[in-house]
Amino acid sequence: MTDNEPTKTCSKCQETKPLSEFSKRTGVPDGLQYSCKECANAIVSEQMKRMKPCPFCGEMPAITEHAPKINGKYQWQIGCESSRCCFNPTIHFLDTKETAIKCWNYRVDVNEEIK
Repeated sequence: MTDNEPTKTCSKCQETKPLSEFSKRTGVPDGLQYSCKECANAIVSEQMKRMKPCPFCGEMPAITEHAPKINGKYQWQIGCESSRCCFNPTIHFLDTKETAIKCWNYRVDVNEEIK
């Protein structure tokens, strides 16, 4: 990193890094993600560990953040984007990432009696 190279501090690891270490993000003042690429990859990796695969094709789902829709809050969508999937199930616009993952992971036990 050179002395005159623009930098930004990662909100996760608190390290100051060159702007090239941050992915682009629309809708924010500087046009960059709050977390550096390394921290963002670790966050995504942790999320993927907690998500179940698609119940129809077995592929891992994608989780995406969308611009504010309601009350100025970002909304989350999670779903299967595999070209092999015959259903491509999707859960739309939930308030938090945790809620999206929880809803995606919800499965009804087929052996459980429906009441």
